[in-house]
Amino acid sequence: MEKGIRERRICQILLGIAFFLCGSLLYISGISAGEEVEFLGEIRAEIVAPVDSVVNSSGEVFVLDRKLAKVFVYSQDGKMKRSFGEQGMRLKQFRVPGAVALTLEGDVIVADTGNNRLQVFNPKGEFLYEMGNGGKAPGEYQQITSVAVDPLGYIYVSDAKNKAITKYTPKGVFLETMELNYIPDDLAFDKQQNLYVLARREGKIVKYPPKKGKPEELSLKNSMTNYLTDTAGIAVDFRGDIYLVEWKNNSIVKIDQMEQVLFSFGSQGVGKGQFNMPGSISCDTDGNIFVADTLNGRVQFFKITGSTKKALKAIPFMLPIVDYDSSIYTGKMIVDLNAVPGRGLYALSDYYAQILLVGDTKLIFGKTDEETYKLSNPQALFVNREGRMLIADTGHHRLQFMRPDGTFDYQFGKKGKDRSKFLALSGVAMDDEGYIFVADSKNNRIQVFNNDGIYLKTFGKESGGVYAHGPQPGTFSEPKDLAFNSRQELYVLDYKNKRIQVFDHKGLFLKEIGGAKDTIKFQDPIDIALDDRDYLYVADRGAHAVKIFDPTEQLVMQFGSVGNGRSHFPSLSSVTWAEGKIYVADYKVDEVKVFTFDPTVSQEEERVYFTRTSKPLNMQNASEEIKEAMARKLTIEQAKKELAEKIHVSAEELDAALRVEAEKVVQNGQLQITMSLPVKMVPVGVDITDKK
Repeated sequence: MEKGIRERRICQILLGIAFFLCGSLLYISGISAGEEVEFLGEIRAEIVAPVDSVVNSSGEVFVLDRKLAKVFVYSQDGKMKRSFGEQGMRLKQFRVPGAVALTLEGDVIVADTGNNRLQVFNPKGEFLYEMGNGGKAPGEYQQITSVAVDPLGYIYVSDAKNKAITKYTPKGVFLETMELNYIPDDLAFDKQQNLYVLARREGKIVKYPPKKGKPEELSLKNSMTNYLTDTAGIAVDFRGDIYLVEWKNNSIVKIDQMEQVLFSFGSQGVGKGQFNMPGSISCDTDGNIFVADTLNGRVQFFKITGSTKKALKAIPFMLPIVDYDSSIYTGKMIVDLNAVPGRGLYALSDYYAQILLVGDTKLIFGKTDEETYKLSNPQALFVNREGRMLIADTGHHRLQFMRPDGTFDYQFGKKGKDRSKFLALSGVAMDDEGYIFVADSKNNRIQVFNNDGIYLKTFGKESGGVYAHGPQPGTFSEPKDLAFNSRQELYVLDYKNKRIQVFDHKGLFLKEIGGAKDTIKFQDPIDIALDDRDYLYVADRGAHAVKIFDPTEQLVMQFGSVGNGRSHFPSLSSVTWAEGKIYVADYKVDEVKVFTFDPTVSQEEERVYFTRTSKPLNMQNASEEIKEAMARKLTIEQAKKELAEKIHVSAEELDAALRVEAEKVVQNGQLQITMSLPVKMVPVGVDITDKK
């Protein structure tokens, strides 16, 4: 009898195991419309608690281990090749690292969450640079949750406590911060540069189009289960489908852009396709997925097959307008820069009262024991093509001339308010004819001299009183820096009035930038420069950024922040330009940072985006392709008709300017089309974003 009981018990156990295996196999097959999952392999060697992984173009897998504070690099067959990182707070050390990503050049970005920064390494694990530090200001972090790289190479970083996403250029130059009204948990991009932000607490994914169009929310509102509230990470494949890591059920869920659940697999356990608190997910270019199976101490990778959906069309690659180039060591306390083609970079230090020339060799000018020529608190420098230097010897209230070899040539001026006298002169420039213009700061005027220093004229006076529309044109409150454009118009940095005034060659006022009526405002403008295309560069110390304006005074972009890194500007002091490169000095930083700048790489004009949805079509016998083509044609034609009435333009103008940006089929089978027009075509006050 006992034998029979034992046999029945064994049968029950075997049936239970069989049922469990079948259940696992069924679950790994998932909910699908023809899609299947295939286990490809796993990585275990030496890792303990993997939280993120990413694959490079050579097939190497980079795995970030939070507990060991290391990045492990594996070959395609799972063999460990190298590792880097360790616990700590210094560079090349990590505290509670949370995410890893790769730049388009293959460099490794580690979200060093516990140290409130990102660290960047080359593929060999050699340290390159850091980005950010603790704090709430732009470029600073309190809790980094994710890092992602878009198809053009721009780097995006999410911060939970600051509720923000920060954007950097491909080489780590800070560009902007996008403030959010929710907590971002993870980031992902599709091939068309759409940004997907997981907001787990709100149970949604927010999708941001690349050209600052209206964001779209995905919330699985039509699904019986909102998997998003338990999602640890997201990834988007080459078709635009979205993978979710559902940590609570230890599963992977795949959804489409219409919020439909396409496929799911996984369960709790240690077998193939089983997980224990999975942490993140990533996709490679072939559509394979990699899952950081955190508490199981491994990374699993799978191949998903069976989808008939077409791949998204990739956006054209475009170089960034501005990016980091190099650094030049000059020491701290630099107040002015001049870059002269064929000669090098001239850097003026007020503290050391000397000029450093960095060219083929490094030379120092201005050091002398002769009291007659000693500089005192110099604030400005101008160098012509031949290398002749003009120095605003501010502490001595005079202008000094130096020969190209650094020997003293001539000087004039002394303290006072009369002609040829100065009170804390702080800017100097020379026009194409050799006339010298001096910003006589405390006297609130511009004095003009010929090439020999002979006085010619003065213009400007002190701004007085309070005016509803700001200080009067042609008046100054401590003019600080000067520069000429290609038309020989003089730009004057009116420092305490926080504006730039432009004058013709005779000193007649033409216009202002950053004035009371201007939408552009400066916080603490400290220096200006112009290039050969008449782009204007403003070093705004208060904003910790360099602001770039086109020849029509439109703000093109700005870069820089108070956060650590390649565009770390805690106390900006000077900016200059030469041969396509921007040179930036910060008084507290011992290197001049050099940036490439080419506005011609992107001629994209600002556009306004709007969406229209097709009406239901009674075409029962037509194919889906014909229905879609007809819906597209009718929707665009109706949009053109509506726009022609709203903005009063001809059909020909609309045909030339209207652009279809995106299309998608919504749940009822209708076609939703996103279109755009140049902002300049839409009259002020006219709303075309929604159909009335």
